[in-house]
Parts: sequence; structure tokens; C-alpha cells
Amino acid sequence: MRHFVKLTVLFMGVCSSVCYADRNTVGPISPISPPVKATTKEDIQLVKDLLKQGAQHRKDVWTYKIKGHYCPVISGTKVGEIGVILDSTNQQVYLRPIKTVQIVDDENMLIDIGGNVVVWLNGFPTKGLTDGDTVNGLDSVLEVAGTKKYDTVAGSKTVPLVKPFRLDLSK
Repeated sequence: MRHFVKLTVLFMGVCSSVCYADRNTVGPISPISPPVKATTKEDIQLVKDLLKQGAQHRKDVWTYKIKGHYCPVISGTKVGEIGVILDSTNQQVYLRPIKTVQIVDDENMLIDIGGNVVVWLNGFPTKGLTDGDTVNGLDSVLEVAGTKKYDTVAGSKTVPLVKPFRLDLSK
């Protein structure tokens, strides 16, 4: 969906309005590969721990339910974090809109998750997205899996690497 922004210009005492198209707004988007059911003892325990962590914060404004279960919330920058990236206004919680900074390929993009915090997002489709588009949330539990180094014209940068969490949190 395209949003149109009305720009009013004052030029030599004459006021005129011009409409121009803003970037696309899409989403929320889901990962390319869906999460899988936990089968090993370690994975089952990890899922239980994450659900327990989410349930402990269920009365907090910063909680979010996926398939009936509360999920932990993450900042998106600490390696090892697992959860969802949320935003809120007027006591309503929703998936945080993100801005695409750069589309790298079919499943990798640099995104701004808020506050000029840029992360490398892997495992989500980029078809139809362009640099500067807004995505109305990442419809997935996420994991900050490490860091990713990439080259820019000013040198190389290292940012957090965010991927869809591999395990399904629904029981």
C-alpha cells in the first residue's frame, strides 16, 4: 500500500500543495522457513524456558501472544536473545514497524528496528521490497544469532545478525 503525503509549499507568498508518494508499507512478513517442533530434550527445555519467561511478563505492557502463548521481548541487539520485537502506543502492543535500509538478496536485508539501530535480517522474503520501505512487523519469534560483517563505501561494518527462531513455541 502506498501512503501519500501532502506537502504544502510557500513560495513568494503563494501557497501551493503537492502530493507525492511515500515509500511502500507492507507486512507484517513471515519467515521463509516455518519453525519446527522441538524434539530433543535440550530444545524442549529451551521452549519451556522461553514460554515461562514470556508468561512471567504477561501482565506487563510489553508482552505479546503468538498462538495463545506469551513470548519474551527482545531489543534485537544482544547475541543470544530470543523473542519478538514490539512497540506500543496508548497501552496497545503490536509488532514494531521496521524500515528496510538495504535489500541484499532474496532473503537478506539490512533493517532499522527503531532508534537508528540497524541489524542484518536473514530468512525473510525480500520480493517486492525496496530500500526505504516500511514493514509492519516481523511475524515471527526471532533470535539474535551473532553478528554480520558487510562492506560499505566507507569501509566495513559489523551489525547484529537476526534470524527467525528455529523452534515453534506453540505446544
